[in-house]
Amino acid sequence: MRVCSDPDDDPFLECCQASSAAYLVTGNTKHFPTHWRETRIVTPRRFLHLFTSE
Repeated sequence: MRVCSDPDDDPFLECCQASSAAYLVTGNTKHFPTHWRETRIVTPRRFLHLFTSE
């Protein structure tokens, strides 16, 4: 599988797929697509915003 611009990051997407993860939190979003199947790729700041906003 080759999805990320850096092939060393592809295993992280495979783990997300295998675990049905809703989010992949990374400070390195530039190498990832914005989402992978059902997983959204977000920065730590965005992740915190999603769960602390009311």
